[in-house]
Amino acid sequence: MEIKNVNTAAGTAISSHDSTPLQNRIRYQIALAVLDKLLHDGELSQSDYETAKAVLACRYNLNRNSIFR
Repeated sequence: MEIKNVNTAAGTAISSHDSTPLQNRIRYQIALAVLDKLLHDGELSQSDYETAKAVLACRYNLNRNSIFR
């Protein structure tokens, strides 16, 4: 008999909407460090890097004029 492995979570396991502004900034900085490494290693183009940064800023609720961007 096979056991099914399914997602039983009601929603996203980690949500930026339930996070505090500090948690969002920390998560943004961690994700940005990964992007920086990918860019430095040549795995990501400059244009893709800029697009990904904008997506991350939106995901982690950072304003355009935030000092953390």
